Amino acid sequence: MAGPGGGPPRRSHTKSRKGCDACKRRHIRCDETFPQCLNCTKHKIRCPYNDMPIDRSASPDKAGLVWADDVVKVADQWLNTMVWPFPMLNLFNYIDPKSLKLDDLRLLCHLCLVCSELASQNNLGLTVWSSQMPDILSFAAVYPFVMNAVLAFSATHMGTVQDSPAIRNMAFAHRGKALKGLSEALQLFNPENSDSVLAASMVLSWQTTEWRDWSKHMNGTLSIIDLMRKGSYVSNFQAFIDEQHVTTLAPPSPRPDHKTTQPEKEDMEVLQRTVQQLQVLEAHLKNTGMDLKDVQNLINFVKNARKASSSGITVQQQHEKLAPLRSWLFWQPLRYLGSSNSSYTGLVIISHLYAVALVMERLFPDIGAGYFGSLTVKPILEMSERLYHAAASGDGSVAALMTLMRGPVGTASEFQQRRGFVYQAAPEVYGTPTTSYYAVSEAPSTPSMLFAGTSASPVFAPEPLPFFETPAHTMPMMSPGLSTNLYLSVPSPGYVASGSPYSAASSPGTTTYDSSYVSDPSFSGDWNPTQWQLLPEFSPIAPECVPPSMTTALLY
Repeated sequence: MAGPGGGPPRRSHTKSRKGCDACKRRHIRCDETFPQCLNCTKHKIRCPYNDMPIDRSASPDKAGLVWADDVVKVADQWLNTMVWPFPMLNLFNYIDPKSLKLDDLRLLCHLCLVCSELASQNNLGLTVWSSQMPDILSFAAVYPFVMNAVLAFSATHMGTVQDSPAIRNMAFAHRGKALKGLSEALQLFNPENSDSVLAASMVLSWQTTEWRDWSKHMNGTLSIIDLMRKGSYVSNFQAFIDEQHVTTLAPPSPRPDHKTTQPEKEDMEVLQRTVQQLQVLEAHLKNTGMDLKDVQNLINFVKNARKASSSGITVQQQHEKLAPLRSWLFWQPLRYLGSSNSSYTGLVIISHLYAVALVMERLFPDIGAGYFGSLTVKPILEMSERLYHAAASGDGSVAALMTLMRGPVGTASEFQQRRGFVYQAAPEVYGTPTTSYYAVSEAPSTPSMLFAGTSASPVFAPEPLPFFETPAHTMPMMSPGLSTNLYLSVPSPGYVASGSPYSAASSPGTTTYDSSYVSDPSFSGDWNPTQWQLLPEFSPIAPECVPPSMTTALLY
C-alpha cells in the first residue's frame, strides 16, 4: 500500500503478542527477554516471565548478563569517589573497589544493596544469613578467599533473579577460588585467620546443594568451631558459635550404610499440627486477598516430607527432598523484607517458613537439619516481639496476626527446650512496649528486582497426612566423636566433638578418592601444619578453569 502522497509503502506494524503482563498493563512494547524483560528491569520490578514455565526450544539466548541500574550506578559511584557507598553496613575493614574486576565489583554491590536495604528496615537479623554479612564482608576486604566465597554467594542469589549461564559460570569460578584459598588458609590455621576461615566455611555451606558437599562443609565448619573453642579464640562470630554449641542432641555421623531414623508418633503429631497452622494462615491470606502461592507450596512440601521421613530412603535422598526448603530459607524472606514490601503479614509468613525448618529437624535428624534450627529461632522470636510492640501500641490490625504467630513461637520454644537452651522469650501480647519499631505498611507493593527471587516451587501434589500406626525407633543419643572425614585437611589432633548441630553422614554413593591426596595429622604426633601439602590438583589448574563438578572433589 502506497504511503501518503504516493510515497513508498508503509512498514507493516507488528505487535508483540508474547510480551509480559506488566508491559501489557503499561501498554508498552515488551522485548520478550526471559526471565526478566528489560522494561521490568528498568522499573525494578519482578517480571511476570519469572513465573512462567520455560520453553527451552523457543527461549532466546540467555548468555547475556543483565545488571540492575542501581547496581551499575552504585559500582560506578564507588569507583569514582572511593567512598564506601553502604553506610547502613558497618564494616571494620573497608574494601578497595579498584582491587576487583568490574563484574566482580557489581556482584559485590548487588549483595551489599540487598543487605543495605534489609538494614535500612532493621531487618538484617530476620534472615538466616544476613546478620553475619557485615563481619563477613569485613574479612572479605582482607582475605581474597573470603571475598571469592561472598562473590559466589552473590552470584547464587542473582541466579534466582535471572537464568544466565554467565551468572552460573561466575558462581562456579568464584567458588573454586574460595575453596582453593580456604584449603591454603587451613594449613596455617591460627587465631589471626580463624575468623576468616570460619566466615568462608559458612558462606560456602550456604551455597551447597549436593549431599556430599554439604556433609563435608558441615563437618568442616563444626571442626573449625571446635578448634576455636578449645583454643579460646576471640571471635567476631561468637554469637554464631554459641548458637551451634547448644545443639548437643544431634545424632552421631552415620556410616555410609546407615539406616535413617524413623520419626516417632510425637514427631508426626507435630507435623500434623504444623500443616493445620499453615492452613489457618492460608485461609487468613485468602480473606485478605494476598498471594497464597508461597504458603501453598509450603503446605504441600510439609505433607510430602512425611513420606520422605518414613520411607527408609538414604540420607542422600533425604537431603535432596529438603532442597526446596533450603532455597526458600535463603531467598524467599527477601520478598517480604524489602523497603517497598515490608508488612507484618510478611513477618508471619516468614515465621511459618522458619517453623517448618525447625520441624524438619525432628523428621530428618540424620542429615543435619538441626543446623537450620539454630539459625531460625532468634528471627522467629524477634518477629514475634515486633508484632507484640505493634499490638501493644494500639494497632488493631495486628491482633489476628499475633494469633497466627503462636504456632511458630511454640515450635521455636519447643526446639529450645529440647536443646536445653532458652533465649529471652518474646513478651506477651498485652503490655506497654519498651521499644518503638519502624512502621510498616500492610498495603501490597511490588518488590524490587533485587528482592525478587525465583519461586522454586516444587511440583508436589497435595495428599492426606496419616499418622504412623507402628512404633518408631528412638533417636540415638549424641556420640562424643564425629566422623573421621577431614574437611579441607582441617587440623584435628585427638579431636573430640563438643556437640554437633549437624549430622554429616557420608553418602552411600560417595566416590572414594586416593587417600594420598590428604595427609591426616591426627594419626601422628604433634600437629605441624607446615608438613601439610596442597592437594596436587590445585597447583597446575587455574580455579576458573576447573569444571563445576570438580570444585569440591579436588579437596577430598
